[in-house]
Amino acid sequence: MKYIVENNINLIEEVKNTLYFIVNEEKIVNKLRDSFKKYGEDIDKYMNKDLKSFFKFIEKFKTRNKIPMDRLKIFFNDISEVHEKTHCIASIFINNITEEELIEGRSRIHNLDSMELKELAMKEILCQDDYLRDDFPDKDDLSNLDAEKEFMPYLIERCTLDSESKWWLTVISQNPKKYLSELIDMIINSIDVFKEAFKVMEKEVEKFIYDLRDLIKENPKFISDSTGIKIFDQWEDDIYIFPSIIRFNSVSFLSTISPVFNNKRREYMYFGWKFYELLSASVGNDNEEKILIDRLKCLSDKSKFNIIKMLKKKSMFGQEIAAALSLTTATVSYHMNALIVAKLVYMEKVDNKIFYSVDKDTIKEFLRVLNKELN
Repeated sequence: MKYIVENNINLIEEVKNTLYFIVNEEKIVNKLRDSFKKYGEDIDKYMNKDLKSFFKFIEKFKTRNKIPMDRLKIFFNDISEVHEKTHCIASIFINNITEEELIEGRSRIHNLDSMELKELAMKEILCQDDYLRDDFPDKDDLSNLDAEKEFMPYLIERCTLDSESKWWLTVISQNPKKYLSELIDMIINSIDVFKEAFKVMEKEVEKFIYDLRDLIKENPKFISDSTGIKIFDQWEDDIYIFPSIIRFNSVSFLSTISPVFNNKRREYMYFGWKFYELLSASVGNDNEEKILIDRLKCLSDKSKFNIIKMLKKKSMFGQEIAAALSLTTATVSYHMNALIVAKLVYMEKVDNKIFYSVDKDTIKEFLRVLNKELN
């Protein structure tokens, strides 16, 4: 297995994420400010220097955007705090696809029978449901899924979204031809605006791709070392990586199959343009004592401590942890992210499920340092 960094961005993913960013800009920037406070960094200095071209691009895009904000909010309002699998409704339907597939999808939606499209749209939404995963582990085949029967119980009983988002999912599922066509048109009509505004970013993207390839060449385990995600060390297939520009401080792995777009399974990693830089800055400020204190803070949270105790006995997936601790999947996702950042937990993929395990080496090191400091 080897990592292959693509030569360019995934255009559709970046356009979609740009629309998400302009809808949620204040919230995103405030989160960034909070993370910088944690490490005593000057966020304004960083934004004005290291993210100068990025915010210049955003401003150019906003001035050229003609789509009304009230329509954008239907599809691009942030739902990441209450939904662990995606950050907006648009990403439930459009994920990890090419421009050609998006255009073909628009024609497919136009030509499909309304009832068939309605069923496919509900299946698309139900793909988010962990409870159905055991019955349909292979998302390439949803032919036996009774979408009409499963849809409302999912929204009412298991879906963690807020009431407004549930309302819009219901509305979209009842008239997918209208709303999915509107969503696709939003993205397609934003492509030229994006390309023009994105020119200010092109050189930095080229440099990032070159640097990322260099880091992987120097250390074949760079991806798993920097992210704490050890899934990839076990894979035989090559892993393709797109630079993630708009979601610049995150790493995501998208394994998607779309009933609506009828595309084949495709798996890509999206590696944030500033992820490693920001990670290095935070680690650079962490001496041994500070790392110890941060891990102690992490374990002082009752839920996180209980998760660690459970994972010591066996590896578990998110829904199992949520059920065992009577937490929502979104809350579990929040706790797991913190534990992964602290390197107390890592992720593994087994039979298309993401399992969490205790990082025993980190725990040993944590106890060694704690013992040294207290003796």
